Amino acid sequence: MIRVLLVDDHKIVLDGIKGMLESDSRISVVGTVRSGAEVLDFIEKNAVDVLITDISMPCMTGIELTRKISQQFPEVKVIILSMYITPDYIHNAVSAGAMGYLSKEETTKSDLVSAIISVASGQQYFSPSISQTIFNSYLNSAKNQHDTEVKPLPLLTAREQEILRLYVEGLSNQDIANRLCISIRTVETHKSNMMQKFNFKSTVELVKFAIRNKIVDP
Repeated sequence: MIRVLLVDDHKIVLDGIKGMLESDSRISVVGTVRSGAEVLDFIEKNAVDVLITDISMPCMTGIELTRKISQQFPEVKVIILSMYITPDYIHNAVSAGAMGYLSKEETTKSDLVSAIISVASGQQYFSPSISQTIFNSYLNSAKNQHDTEVKPLPLLTAREQEILRLYVEGLSNQDIANRLCISIRTVETHKSNMMQKFNFKSTVELVKFAIRNKIVDP
């Protein structure tokens, strides 16, 4: 059974969620608490697989709690169940380590059970409105980035494009040297030249930028 701990500063909410979950044989509600401090104390003494928490709580927010859980008890998976579904809240929660995010307004018992089972197995789970918010935020970010990208891109030689394409494929310096029948020193020189043109510090930065700006096809 998946051991679930519930935290919310409203007892009626805790009782309601507990009642929803108790009828499912795959889930065991091992505790209900009303603050982040109580959560940390409970997990110190009891085995917990999944924590379901609100964001708005006294003394410690759900996001702060999520961050502490991720650092101190990484085996415990966190699901945020909240009224707050703006991009900033979602981003901050996921960055803190949340594996799932559900809207209190639209979540059904089936949704909650699916989320618990998913995150317990190591998968992320977002309710439909959260997924849409994430997607819209991504589109807006991409559009804003495109609108502000006004500098002309540096030009690459044919050989640099060839080498960069092989980096995109995941080849190492030695693999590229073997493929092109050139020395590894020559490969490194071309790489260094490209890094200087784009002012990057790592191959990963160079490859991501090349794909994003369609300098080479992935």
